[in-house]
Amino acid sequence: PIREIPEVAALDGSRGLIRIPPELDVPLTPRGEEEARAVGARLQGQDFSLVLCSPLERARRTCEIAGFLPQAILDPECME
Repeated sequence: PIREIPEVAALDGSRGLIRIPPELDVPLTPRGEEEARAVGARLQGQDFSLVLCSPLERARRTCEIAGFLPQAILDPECME
């Protein structure tokens, strides 16, 4: 499986990273949106037989920006 998003996320514009507990559903930051576009560009044209996505907002938004949300299955088992 491809996992492009690390288990830590920046909640502000600083370089500092903090852990986000899985039960805390926070939105994707502007930097996260930028990274999602880069992942989407890198994976453009790839055909995946299965795309799983966490139902958390930041994961869904990442999947949407990368262009895979229409085919994704939202699966709670994918939550961090």
